[in-house]
Amino acid sequence: MVKEEIRVNVKNRPYGLFFWTDLVGKAFDRWENNHDGYGSFEDLDAASLKDVEAFFGSYYGPNNAVIGIVGDVTPDEVFAKAEKYFGPLPARPLPKASEIAEGMNSAERTLDETDALARVPAVAVGYKVPMGIGKDYVALVVLGDVLLNGDASRLYQGLVKGKELMSQIQGGVNFPLDNAWRNGGPTMLSYFGLYKPGTSVKTVVDAAQAEIAKVAASGIPAPELSRVKSKMRADFYSGIELPINRADSLALAELVLGDANAINTIPGQIDAVSVADLKRVAARYLTVANRTVIDRKPAPAAEAKGE
Repeated sequence: MVKEEIRVNVKNRPYGLFFWTDLVGKAFDRWENNHDGYGSFEDLDAASLKDVEAFFGSYYGPNNAVIGIVGDVTPDEVFAKAEKYFGPLPARPLPKASEIAEGMNSAERTLDETDALARVPAVAVGYKVPMGIGKDYVALVVLGDVLLNGDASRLYQGLVKGKELMSQIQGGVNFPLDNAWRNGGPTMLSYFGLYKPGTSVKTVVDAAQAEIAKVAASGIPAPELSRVKSKMRADFYSGIELPINRADSLALAELVLGDANAINTIPGQIDAVSVADLKRVAARYLTVANRTVIDRKPAPAAEAKGE
């Protein structure tokens, strides 16, 4: 079943998930951060039943789990049921956590790929950002929306509508995984898009970098920042409107960040981001030296046909 999921989502569709799996593999140095988290046939074939049992025994203990429950229930009722069903399960020793922190990169990293299923070239670009949901991280999340969230975003207006170098672009912090507010480990502000045949990847990436440089040098108008914040707050509340999503967000905040109440602070953290914050993080983190670029072109006809 896992192999079939990889076939459907990675191997048998144009571009697969190179803008996630391949990009982090090139940008990060530690195995914990750069390996293919989606899964590879090689790892699946190499895993034995004993490996699976050992993994389950190491991590699937009650002391390493968080239960998120949202609905028409009382805390006492929930705690009683949790105690009834999970209380008898013994705690298990947990493996020592790996060291996952990485600094920014000091030189640009690039990778050229071909895609037998693609018909137009694509590019994925990522910039490493700091771990944890601190001041710079939040400012980068807001900056990601300024640059990439929707048709009004700067990179869409500049590269798709303006210069007409690309047919589409999307991205943000922790793209394309879930959302930026549940992340406790190393990640990137990244974007993925299709660019027009006859255009060089350098032209596309340089144009995007020029838009970023404008923010680093001059910031953005206050009304634009206000509009972006309003949309971000609306997206946040929409994302936790359904009870199942709210329970999931609370549980992940507790598990990853150590505090379920952290999600209540997100709207305020968004509001606190200033134009000066955007200028600072754009200049510090969204640099060429900290940039990873993957250029993925359609495979030559012979290669695409498997000849």
